[in-house]
Amino acid sequence: MNELLEIISQLDEEQQERLLQMAKDILANKPFALPEEEEEEREGEPVSSPYYDVHQLSYSAEDIRAIVGKFPKKKKWTFADLQNTYIFPAECGVKIELINYKIYIMDPSYSHQKILTLLSAHLTMHVSLNNLGEVTNAPVAIKIDEGNVMKPDILYIALRQIQDKTVEITENNGVTGAPELVVEVISPANYKKLRHAKKKRYAEAGVTEYWELKPKKKSITVEVLENGEYKLFSEAKKTGTIQSSFSVDIEKIFV
Repeated sequence: MNELLEIISQLDEEQQERLLQMAKDILANKPFALPEEEEEEREGEPVSSPYYDVHQLSYSAEDIRAIVGKFPKKKKWTFADLQNTYIFPAECGVKIELINYKIYIMDPSYSHQKILTLLSAHLTMHVSLNNLGEVTNAPVAIKIDEGNVMKPDILYIALRQIQDKTVEITENNGVTGAPELVVEVISPANYKKLRHAKKKRYAEAGVTEYWELKPKKKSITVEVLENGEYKLFSEAKKTGTIQSSFSVDIEKIFV
């Protein structure tokens, strides 16, 4: 309740009056409609928000941390929060994940993105030429539950998973089901304790393959799910080829 009151206190007078009327209508079991100007906003106009400048064209990790800082430190963040454009701008361009209802904000470096682009292009070409399924990149989210939402750098959904609809990408960029493979490019923000927590959630979700790329070491590690835990399957450092669902020459990724 205190959290709700704090959020309401940050609304302007007009927004508070509108919220009060909506609450009265709900208690009276009456249908309520958004004002015409808000309906127009839903068609592509900026959404009014007390948390950020609606006219700003892009948002950095620091901008998003400033928004998060307006909420109580012990707030339990949820998947619904991440989808709320009154809190997070739709065009923020920053990777935001949840582990045990705690929020993690990451702003990948140029080198991170370069490696990601090269590997994604390699996997996408192979999958497309052989009609194996679909490869996609963050910010597509794997939702385990309301308090655990991961956005792997790359994920691969096998054709059989698409055909039998065991895995689907929804309109709000959320994946239902467990993709065949996820890739994490390790960065300072993706520290060891966090990586282990995320890997555990991937295993619980049933993701078959887990890849870690370490830019500084120029290495790729492939682990395969066995009896609920990941086991080392293939790895290469600086030179060589990893083998799993895909074959990747490591020297073509770390250039």
